[in-house]
Amino acid sequence: MEDKVQSGSLAEARDRLKERDYAGARQIAEALLKTGADDVTKAGAYHVIAVVMAQENQQDDALSMLREAVLLDGAVAAYRVLLGDLLMKKGDITAALGEFAAACDAEPDFAPAHLQMGNALARLGQFDKSENAYMTYSELRPTDPQGKSNLGNIAAMTGRPEAAVVLYEAALALEPEMAGVLSNLGNVLMQLERPADAVSRYVEALRLQPRNPAIRRNLKIAEKMLQEDKS
Repeated sequence: MEDKVQSGSLAEARDRLKERDYAGARQIAEALLKTGADDVTKAGAYHVIAVVMAQENQQDDALSMLREAVLLDGAVAAYRVLLGDLLMKKGDITAALGEFAAACDAEPDFAPAHLQMGNALARLGQFDKSENAYMTYSELRPTDPQGKSNLGNIAAMTGRPEAAVVLYEAALALEPEMAGVLSNLGNVLMQLERPADAVSRYVEALRLQPRNPAIRRNLKIAEKMLQEDKS
């Protein structure tokens, strides 16, 4: 869906955000709020200010700005997704889930809404619904390994290691150098009693994150199991 809130100065403020000129973006947005701009433009300005505040770890102030944006124009999924993200960080998963669901309703093809809804549902232990959300995300973003990786996590957590292997390998086919996915793949391979394959994945993960103690520990366990199998 084309972003409906693009307008002269608001577009410039968003360009400043992309350039990481946060002070400039905020200045333009605050100036817009002092003018007779329409509600849609004001909502966009509040969103710009919220993004800047979130970057500066002013989470409560950012939440206030986003609530103003949603009040003025609740049909823009990006506003609700960022609001949900901040609510997640504060631990209010149920409220965050409501924002992600509203974002999906407003713009069904807005992929980040489905990804974050999957994350919230997983946090609540609703793995079936989380899996559905991740599947939708993967359909919308087929070249993004995150969807396959998250689906692999759900499969692993729900006792389906074989399915997890397939999904993790699909993610790595899209992006081979993902240490977390390599490590997770090693873990499920260990569950399947495939220590040789697990060792190779842990070695790759450790190459990418040489100071990760969990990967190093799991590698030693896999190597020990492999030696025992050979003896």
